[in-house]
Amino acid sequence: MSSYDRVLGWLSIREHSEAELLRKLKQKKIPEEEHAAIVARLKESRFLDDARFFDVRCRALMSRRQGRMRILQDLRSKGVAWNEERFRELELEARGSGGSSDTLEALIDKKMRESRQKKRLADGKSDRLEMRKLEQTLLRTLVQKGFAVSEAINAIRAWIKANA
Repeated sequence: MSSYDRVLGWLSIREHSEAELLRKLKQKKIPEEEHAAIVARLKESRFLDDARFFDVRCRALMSRRQGRMRILQDLRSKGVAWNEERFRELELEARGSGGSSDTLEALIDKKMRESRQKKRLADGKSDRLEMRKLEQTLLRTLVQKGFAVSEAINAIRAWIKANA
């Protein structure tokens, strides 16, 4: 099996960025003389496209309710340049399809539904300490998912105000 066929096999499983593919070629000890030819041939036949990879990866991470920072970090690790304008377009597209329209709000709502403390909130039996603990738990979760701290705090407080 030729090196090119091997690479096509990798690409048939999932999209790869150019940088990711080059790392993999080195890792698999494919001769460096072949790297440029393989990449050029893949680009020519449109099997390798960083712009398409950016779109696919962003959509996948948005559908898993990952925040902007997590998506940025993931793309950097894959060697893909950040495209702010395209990212905003993808966010708007996701909102239009009802996907991650209110990703942050939807995630807060989901976590609150799962929380036993929601019942206490609904019963009006929550005290200040419980409320603070709930906010901190949600904040940790949202920051780990890649949302900005200030954005997460504002969304949590808005949700609590609307649902308390």
